[in-house]
Amino acid sequence: MKFNRIVLLTLSTLFCLLLTPAHALQRQMEYLDRGLVAVQTASGVFVSWRYLATDDSKVGFNIYRDGKYKVNFTPLTSTTNTLDTQGNTYFTYRYRIERCGSRYLRIRNSMGKHI
Repeated sequence: MKFNRIVLLTLSTLFCLLLTPAHALQRQMEYLDRGLVAVQTASGVFVSWRYLATDDSKVGFNIYRDGKYKVNFTPLTSTTNTLDTQGNTYFTYRYRIERCGSRYLRIRNSMGKHI
């Protein structure tokens, strides 16, 4: 009798899971932006931003000072921060999201923040 209850409970659970829509099984996430932050330090300006769960695995970031000067040499793919040793509190920082791994880098987004 106990075995029948376990089988019945298992089958009913599986049946409910099969009938549940796929969107109901997905993880709920908040809408967040990159949260770009730039902080003056003794060594320059520390620039940090968020990596989002929805980001492509080949995403890279380029950081620009005042929209003209690229702070990093190649897209940053393994970190979400950098130090601009030439930076100061008068600069505006922007990031651009690049898709790496293709022949050309394609700009996907751009946003500016003041420190």
